[in-house]
Parts: sequence; structure tokens; C-alpha cells
Amino acid sequence: ASSVKQQAASNLKNLLLTQKGERVGQPTFGSDLPSILFEQRTEDIADKIETAIREAISNWLPYIKVNNIFVSYPDNVQLEFIVTVDDPDSPETITFNFNTGD
Repeated sequence: ASSVKQQAASNLKNLLLTQKGERVGQPTFGSDLPSILFEQRTEDIADKIETAIREAISNWLPYIKVNNIFVSYPDNVQLEFIVTVDDPDSPETITFNFNTGD
């Protein structure tokens, strides 16, 4: 993986795991993902997770295009994406694991 992709993946994780309002001076930075994960499980939780991810990325990381989001709630979310400024023909996948065994 290129360093551009690694940086993009790092930026992506940082963005999605930051609760909106958490960062002083940038109250809109982040996503609703952290709060959704603590909500009561509902039928539409996968949709909520996907919407939160897509909104945050389009607002803050427009050079990342999401191909697929696979939600295996409550265990993990897998995100397949391309970095449009780097190599749009080879998608990257990152997985967020939520069920840390505690």
C-alpha cells in the first residue's frame, strides 16, 4: 500500500472515531458513529452506521470514495474505499472492530 493510502486510512479512522463536537475549535469535525454504537440496537442500525460514515467522509475527506460498507454489528464495520488522488483502480479495505472482548 502506498503511503498516500496509509495516510488516508489513518485520516479515515481518526475522522470516524471522533465524535462530532469532541474537537475544540472544529465542532463539526468527526462523525455520529461513536454515539450510534452506544445506542440501543435497532433494525436500522446498519443504515445509520452507513449514513454516518458516508456523511463524514463527504464532508471532510472528499478525496476518499467509498465503494462498499459492510456492517457486522456489533462486531465490526468493514469499509472498502479508493483514494481518488492516488490509485483509483485499487481499492483499500479497513476494518473497525468494536467488540473488543470486554
